[in-house]
Amino acid sequence: MGNLKNLFQSSVADNLFHGSIPREIGALSNMELLDFSSNDLSGSIQGSTAHCLKLRYLNLSQNNFKGNIPAELGVLFNLLDLRNNQFVEAIPGQLSGLIMLANLNLSHNELSGTIPASFQIMQSITYIDESYNELGGCASPILHRDITSNNILLDLEFRACISDFGMAKISQGLLVKISD
Repeated sequence: MGNLKNLFQSSVADNLFHGSIPREIGALSNMELLDFSSNDLSGSIQGSTAHCLKLRYLNLSQNNFKGNIPAELGVLFNLLDLRNNQFVEAIPGQLSGLIMLANLNLSHNELSGTIPASFQIMQSITYIDESYNELGGCASPILHRDITSNNILLDLEFRACISDFGMAKISQGLLVKISD
């Protein structure tokens, strides 16, 4: 598959593939859609899409991937679906760099920590599902869409708090659906 340099879509969903994502996938620089959902893939996804700079759609849901969600996924936009895996630890704040991301599903994993405050700058987001994880604290009930340095305040323990309400939208818990 690594020799298919012009390949831009690959969907192998709903098969019985097992093992890890082939290393050659990461070299496919024209890849725009990659769907490995509903298989029996496992291991880490670190480096699996390293050079897929045109990737718009990544669906790795319903597999057995483990480890951290790599921060390198920051080149993606439109859809990122990692639900029903075994990802652990914190949600990387670098995912907020996906400024064109519309749909994000991280549900049904073993993620811990809190939802990064930097997610509030993701202006194109219309759907976020972070349910069925081990996330602590409260997700902000407000999705901020206009962050400037004037909108960031510090509390008594010097933790940053967002104060913008101009372009903000009220969310409903951890499942966020926004329509303009």
